Amino acid sequence: MGGADRSTVLIVDDDWRGRELVRAVLEPLPLVVVAEATNGAEAVWRARELQPDLVTIDLEMPVVDGVAATRAIRQLSQAAVIIVSGNEDNERADAAIAAGAHAFVAKANLADELPALVRRLLANPSAS
Repeated sequence: MGGADRSTVLIVDDDWRGRELVRAVLEPLPLVVVAEATNGAEAVWRARELQPDLVTIDLEMPVVDGVAATRAIRQLSQAAVIIVSGNEDNERADAAIAAGAHAFVAKANLADELPALVRRLLANPSAS
């Protein structure tokens, strides 16, 4: 975990509204948003540089998509990765999980599901 009692998070989404939504849902939690990224290549670079405890990442992004970025992030980091997407395609979600994501949350369910999931993953990073 990051800092004394606050874990660090990297928020990745090509749409600023998606990033703001994730930030708003995570705000009450003991987290520090260390950076945001707008595509998968930037996400990999930021994850390598900052080594966050948690990465939330969209599936559909330019340059490098969320599945490929997740695979790369998991190879260079111990961060828990949560796919946060408006695309509820089961095959894409399964591909992201196979690439190393710990969980998938649909944007429509973000406020209901993300806080508890984040708490669980940060308490036990090996949980999936």
